[in-house]
Amino acid sequence: MDWKTKAGWGFTAVLVSVMALTMSCGRSDDSKKETENQPWSLVSTNVPTNVASTTIETNFPLRSIGSLRFRMPIGWQATMQETPSNRVPAMTILFGPAKGLDFVVEFSALLGGKDLATLNTRSACEKALKQNLGAALEKKIEIQDLNGPEISGHYFSITDKNLVDQIPPPGEYKYLIQGNAKMARFATSFRIMANNPSAETREAGLEMIRTVRFVAR
Repeated sequence: MDWKTKAGWGFTAVLVSVMALTMSCGRSDDSKKETENQPWSLVSTNVPTNVASTTIETNFPLRSIGSLRFRMPIGWQATMQETPSNRVPAMTILFGPAKGLDFVVEFSALLGGKDLATLNTRSACEKALKQNLGAALEKKIEIQDLNGPEISGHYFSITDKNLVDQIPPPGEYKYLIQGNAKMARFATSFRIMANNPSAETREAGLEMIRTVRFVAR
């Protein structure tokens, strides 16, 4: 098994699973086909750079509901895809390096409505982990907590055993962090995919997700 990414890749799987209150982040063959030919950059998010800081604030509006704000590391870029106006409000945001695809941070959010309170993010994460165990190098994988000022959820980290002793082809990733969380009026899922054995990028991605804020209109 390998993890590949393109803009919007996995979005349909997230949308369906949130509505079913399972929030599984596993890859969907149907969603892969739907996004196979989509470019990396769908919507560019233009943000100012502050050289005195290690992060910059990025703002992603969601129709008339409000916006999500991330503290994105300087040097990263972001793109966003939103559902059509006739569907449930949702967005998928992709963060990555200015050049290349050395890593990707994928964050998806969907309005949860009244069912959001019943969503068990640990159970959803456990289900996603079971789907990925066959590809994992690790023998023992623990579900970790993710708690921030406005978000709470769980995640796991695994290494693709099929790529551990080789350089992954372009667009494929050796290390995966995957999780589910709740915040404000949203059910969310996220993935961090990388090839660098250093955990710095993955830790930066987790911190960016941990500190995300929702600003209502």
